[in-house]
Amino acid sequence: EEAGRRYRSRHSCCTALPISAISYSLAHTALLSDADKIARGLGNEIASDIKNEMAEPIIRLDDLAKNQYLIHGDDATRQVLLTTPKSNTSNVAQYFYTDMNGQAIRDDGKHLDRGDRDYIKIPKQTQKPYIAAPFLGESTGKLMTMMTRPVFENGTMTGFVMASVNLDSLSKLVEKVSFFDTGYAYLADSSGFFLRLRPTP
Repeated sequence: EEAGRRYRSRHSCCTALPISAISYSLAHTALLSDADKIARGLGNEIASDIKNEMAEPIIRLDDLAKNQYLIHGDDATRQVLLTTPKSNTSNVAQYFYTDMNGQAIRDDGKHLDRGDRDYIKIPKQTQKPYIAAPFLGESTGKLMTMMTRPVFENGTMTGFVMASVNLDSLSKLVEKVSFFDTGYAYLADSSGFFLRLRPTP
């Protein structure tokens, strides 16, 4: 009988350890799953905010591309039309109208040659809207992108409307995101270029 008690005691100890290990493993897996769901939720939320932030310039470019006064107007008319949307798009630095050769007029009336830029050459070839890879603005030194929208008249492409968009606002959106105590969000383009990294404390 004594031997039987010792056997049952040893047997109980041996079975308790695997059960504890399994319980820990299940709890750990559940926590990881919850963390993943939270992270994905935060990612979807910030992606939606970024989409909304970038939607306004796209809408303004669509409106400009349909404006016959912009297509056929003189420089003074074009300057007025390009200046008007800026009051509704805080993240846009400048609007442009450009002919097929890349000769552009900016919303301040300045003429520029942009024929050698990818944001002219690529949409000229594809006849589709184009968003350029991020770059540092010549005058501001800030991270920017250029949105280009082809202009069509009677099915023929006649030029482009463009907006230089300040990406600082996107950085601020990303900066607000935190994940538990040490997690944070970052923003990268399709080539892997980081647009925003939270600085190390």
